[in-house]
Amino acid sequence: MKLPLALAAVSSLVTASTFSQHAPLKPRIIVLTDITQASWEPDDMQSMVHLFASADLFEIEALIATSGWSIPPEPLGPNHIRDVIESYRSDLPNLMKRSNQTAFQKSENQQKIGYWPSPEYLESIIRNGYPERGIGSIGDGKDTDGSNFIIDLVDEVDERPIYVGVWGGANVLAQSIWDVRRTRSEAELSAFLSKLRVYAITDQDRDQGAPYTNSSQFWMRKTFPELFYISSESAWVAYGRTIRDTYWDSHYVTEIQGKGALGKKYPKWRYIAEGDSPCFAYVWPGLNDPEDPRQSSFAGKFSWELTPDNVTTTWTDSSPQTAVWSKESVTSLLPYHINDFIARMDWAAKGAGNRNPVAVLQGKGGFSPVVLKARPGDVVGLSAEGSRDEDGDSLTFDWYHDEGAGGYYGYLSLEGKETPNLSLRIPRNASRTKIHIISRVVDNGTPPLASFRRAIISVN
Repeated sequence: MKLPLALAAVSSLVTASTFSQHAPLKPRIIVLTDITQASWEPDDMQSMVHLFASADLFEIEALIATSGWSIPPEPLGPNHIRDVIESYRSDLPNLMKRSNQTAFQKSENQQKIGYWPSPEYLESIIRNGYPERGIGSIGDGKDTDGSNFIIDLVDEVDERPIYVGVWGGANVLAQSIWDVRRTRSEAELSAFLSKLRVYAITDQDRDQGAPYTNSSQFWMRKTFPELFYISSESAWVAYGRTIRDTYWDSHYVTEIQGKGALGKKYPKWRYIAEGDSPCFAYVWPGLNDPEDPRQSSFAGKFSWELTPDNVTTTWTDSSPQTAVWSKESVTSLLPYHINDFIARMDWAAKGAGNRNPVAVLQGKGGFSPVVLKARPGDVVGLSAEGSRDEDGDSLTFDWYHDEGAGGYYGYLSLEGKETPNLSLRIPRNASRTKIHIISRVVDNGTPPLASFRRAIISVN
């Protein structure tokens, strides 16, 4: 996202010592949020605090206030986004110490992982969507500064896809697509759609219980089956309910709320906790490749199947079996995700805390999966040697199989699964599948933090 010239002029250059100049670029994300005051529906504000406490991991391209299931006293809540940014502003000097960052880039376009954006940048990307929900909210004369901004962002010369997190309703995105279809050729429309990746917290562009046909999200799924679209039906529920029922009193009240200005802004749950955080947890670097929804992630695991509307097919976790896999993915990984949040809030409050270990796989740093080739019967060695902890903490290692992610279901004998070096024999029945092995590296800091890497073994 290009910073306005007037804003860029007041920003300083980041010196080479602030954070790794070899770090990869962040994933690009757009947030569509039906945020309200905390007394009405607090989960969006909770997720916004979590997002800003993790802003060194994501290139946040737009913060768009939208409609959603609930109708608060004010239809759109950009002022609540600004309120959280002000809390972020207060904590930012402490958060920047986590990456040894001392200033801001002259242009905050194409940020690298480890870079904390300026509050001025975040304020500059706030937009409004349409203040009503439903399919009637798109069409002639329904464009907004939010829908036009999405078009501008997709049109930027940048090869990275844009992950659109739909925390509320998505009619502002639907309007963008509607305008592009109306004004451009089929090839140009196809190119536009090819850059979008949607992760939607169910279908909120309608009254609760109303027919799906009332929703612009149904229209997008039905009209553009080629659109990369994840309809999260089970993962977000597992994420929010598990925090509420299992971790709230033991972790959130004592370790999140009240820490720094962001912690003071973090409200108590009313219905569910952080129901929208899976939208950005899905693109959290390291664990999964967000281009493949079949992989286990902090935000679930998805199959290409019929959605609850019984008409459209997309990536979802609504069927009984996929729902089980998706919930297991969330609940098994959530303790690591929560510890990461707690450590970030330590930095927000004190300017000090634990940091995640640096996970190395097959001698390669970074966050991308490492791809290997093998044949049935081969013995494959995987190594996490070279992994380190910048705080000097000791490390433990473990490896596990992300079953089914690449088409292989079944037992794998993992030798050395609690050491830096793993050995496994490729089963005879694994031909023409991909076996996904996860390396998890955990430090012994307070709280213990994990980093993940994924090996994908393509079996000929």
